[in-house]
Amino acid sequence: MAITFVLLEIVRLLAWAPAHEKAERLLLRSQDELVLAWKADGGAEADVPKVDWSKEMVLAAFMGARRTGGYEVKIERVVFGTEPGELYVIYKETVPGADDATTQAISHPNHVVVVAKREVNKTVWLEASSAEAKQMLEAIQAGGK
Repeated sequence: MAITFVLLEIVRLLAWAPAHEKAERLLLRSQDELVLAWKADGGAEADVPKVDWSKEMVLAAFMGARRTGGYEVKIERVVFGTEPGELYVIYKETVPGADDATTQAISHPNHVVVVAKREVNKTVWLEASSAEAKQMLEAIQAGGK
């Protein structure tokens, strides 16, 4: 039995202006959820990005507050799994090395993307370097979609 995964295209990036203090990953499926997260971070409701919720949903990866620059998080792949409603988000976090020159200011690394709306019952976030993420990407390259 072949394992089939479907890669979802990242439609566009959303600029997340407020400072998200907490390290977390979110799936946002409505304007209410987006506004709640945006305002919780101190953003003004008038500045909330526009999303066509009838066709789109939002995935957000936040590293939380960091004491310097040099940190980065990136959503690399969004994969609809073999089971109905399974969504896998493969992301990568980068941290500065001990000898790296960094900005000496608090940063709030984030990556927020819009993808095509799907029925999602379970969201699994996988660090790109994890064995499970590598195995999934190998299966996709070997013949999955």
